[in-house]
Amino acid sequence: MRKLFIFLFVSVLTMLNAETALFVNYFAEEESEYALSLIGRVEIKDEIFRLISVDGEELASCNLYEVRKLTFSDSSTDVGNNFSLNEVSFYPNPTQNVLFVNGLNSNEIVRLYTLNGVLLSTHKASNEGNLQLDVAQLPQGSYILQVGIQVVKFIKQ
Repeated sequence: MRKLFIFLFVSVLTMLNAETALFVNYFAEEESEYALSLIGRVEIKDEIFRLISVDGEELASCNLYEVRKLTFSDSSTDVGNNFSLNEVSFYPNPTQNVLFVNGLNSNEIVRLYTLNGVLLSTHKASNEGNLQLDVAQLPQGSYILQVGIQVVKFIKQ
């Protein structure tokens, strides 16, 4: 997960300019905004998610399991140019057998990873933008879904 997350984060950072912000959405329905020009690095160690400023000061810190999703948005443009094009929803979380994913683009690709960043499977959304992921065979634990540049975590019971 750490390698995947950091790779995705650095890849997106290189595409974006100083007017871009990182929105951290938490499962507690809170959201925080950080200017990318202030973020020096992202750390994930011992399941703690930390944003470190370019000056080396901690901007944010929380348990990785509290983070629902990260969204990059260009604040210099209107909402239509948001890098998080769709509000992807998934339920139930935690799940035992099937994870339902809604709000996808038609035929959009969804990737399932372990927390260690190992790709387990790749799936394609239906023409209606929905996906039913059979997770019954997965061992209990936390997993990552990647949809475009969005990364969300779910728990398999």
